[in-house]
Amino acid sequence: MRLRPFLALAFFLGFTVIAHAEPAVGCPPPDLAKILPSVRPLRLAEQLFAETNYLAAVIETRLATEGITNAYVLAKAELIRALANLRRDSLLPDPAQHAIATLEALWGPDYVTDPATEAPEFIELRALAAYELGRYRMSLRKGAPDALPPLAFAFLTTRNTTLFQLAACSLHFLFFENSDLAKTNPDLAAQVSFSVSACPSAIRNLADPRTTHLRDRLARPSLATLPARAFIAFYRTQIRPAIGGRCALTPSCSEYFLQATKKHGILGVPFIGDRFIRESRVTQDAKVLVERPDGSIRIADPVSDHDYWFTKQP
Repeated sequence: MRLRPFLALAFFLGFTVIAHAEPAVGCPPPDLAKILPSVRPLRLAEQLFAETNYLAAVIETRLATEGITNAYVLAKAELIRALANLRRDSLLPDPAQHAIATLEALWGPDYVTDPATEAPEFIELRALAAYELGRYRMSLRKGAPDALPPLAFAFLTTRNTTLFQLAACSLHFLFFENSDLAKTNPDLAAQVSFSVSACPSAIRNLADPRTTHLRDRLARPSLATLPARAFIAFYRTQIRPAIGGRCALTPSCSEYFLQATKKHGILGVPFIGDRFIRESRVTQDAKVLVERPDGSIRIADPVSDHDYWFTKQP
């Protein structure tokens, strides 16, 4: 009888560890293959990052760059590690602080003094680092003024269509949340307003700060959703590796469930049932197709398309 409280505590702690063991509840990862040129030493790390296997991607970047002296390869490895650490959900101290310092360094003036950074691939890498830094700052609070400089840098510097549209949409949401920023930067606001009108809905969904769950990481997960999160973690670590990824949608059903519960707590639990009911119809309609870095095609079905009654649309 005396062992029961200890067994119950051990069971609860075990569920907590499992629920936090799997990463991947952060904002949707950028498609590196569409923004930055791939480099041979980091191809496996890029693939792991695209698959949201963030811990493995971090480890692989360190292994792949041993003995490497190429400045772009090293900088891209730092960027992948930073982006992966921003999206990791771990029992260890939050790795976001070091990741943000890395993004600030990649975007900052230290790289500008190096002639090698004038190469087009370096400019795009700095623009992506600036965009992710701005997105992170937006995720901490609504209308964050310190998000404007990096987002504006990405918007005005990049020559990549995808990153340009993402930066335009993020600035659009930032100006919507903080109208004073738009008033003090009328020229930039006018350019953003013109550019965002041509952005597809899939890009707008990715740039929407409500799809960024970094703000939610400041709070602990709802205890009511802990058993379900533990089941998803068990599925991902024990079952999915054996059967492979079978979901035709993006995010996958397990990631969709985690994003919904991370964003809405216990109210996100019914979302997975709704996803199962809709999956065949969404697959048949295939309205928005997304190409993954490995060349496979998925059908976009983000949480933000189905929780519009929770928040006001800009």
